[in-house]
Parts: sequence; C-alpha cells; structure tokens
Amino acid sequence: GVSDAETWASLVARELTDVHLINTGVAGYNVVSVQRAIRHYRADGYLYLLIDNDDEILPEWHGAKEPNGMAISLYLYFLQRRNVKPPTIDNFDTVLREVLTDDRVLAVTFDTEKGKAIAAKYGIQMIPVWARRISYIDSHANVEGQFEITGAILPHVKALAAERCRLER
Repeated sequence: GVSDAETWASLVARELTDVHLINTGVAGYNVVSVQRAIRHYRADGYLYLLIDNDDEILPEWHGAKEPNGMAISLYLYFLQRRNVKPPTIDNFDTVLREVLTDDRVLAVTFDTEKGKAIAAKYGIQMIPVWARRISYIDSHANVEGQFEITGAILPHVKALAAERCRLER
C-alpha cells in the first residue's frame, strides 16, 4: 500500500547509511521463505520480522501471470477463506527453530496475541503494532504506519548492525 521509498525497510536503510540493507520479503512470505532467503542471501546479519501468518501455507496462485491476476487471486482467496483458519505449515516449529539458532538472525515480532505466544515460546523480542493503517478493511500499514514500524524496529536493527557489522550504535 506504499511506495518502495516509504517502506520501513527503506526508512531504516536511510538511517543506517553504513549498512547495506536488502529487503527480501514479498507478499505471501512465510517462515519457509525466510529460511530459504537466509540460505540464499549471504549476509553478516538477518532481521526477521515475524508476523502472525508466517506459519500459514502459501495459497496456489492460479491465473496470477499478470499483476492484476495476483490481486484478484488474493482477493478471492481471502474472500473464500473468511472465517476459515488457513492451513499451517506442519514443520513450522522445526523451521523456525533452525532460523532462530543461526546467530546472525535477530527475530522481532509484533505485540499481538499470537506474537506474544511466539515471543514467549521462542524468546523473540516484540514491537508495538502500528496504529495507522491503509483502511478499516486493509490493516497493512500506511505511510505513517511505516514510520511507526521504523521507529520501533530501528533500535533492534542498530543493535544487530553493531553486533554483526561492528558498527557503533
């Protein structure tokens, strides 16, 4: 819902000019995607912003060859699944534990009901949920919400960069 320059990853990158930051996240990412990104992208450190649906299986995107096709598929998927719990990854716990045992990974989750349970179980730090969203129906962060996320996550990213890249905080 925001331009690339307005995402929290871009806002963090502007603050940390000595750090080369790559945002590998895309719509539909889950913990398995994060595991693959860590295996594929060589880096000194990884920040994993774990969200409530990272344990869900990705839906099959039929007819998503065009950008509008994906948007329509997403809409239909969520419309059809309203009030239905989506299927979850069978080995979520195993994959998440593998990701978290990598000493280059700093995981952060949002202060939601599910986030609190995950934080308690895995020792993950929490940040507040953004208050400013695109709309009542679309809870994704708007531009102001991206700034909220940036403010909450920046201290964690700075600590990770200081530890892994030997930069001053």
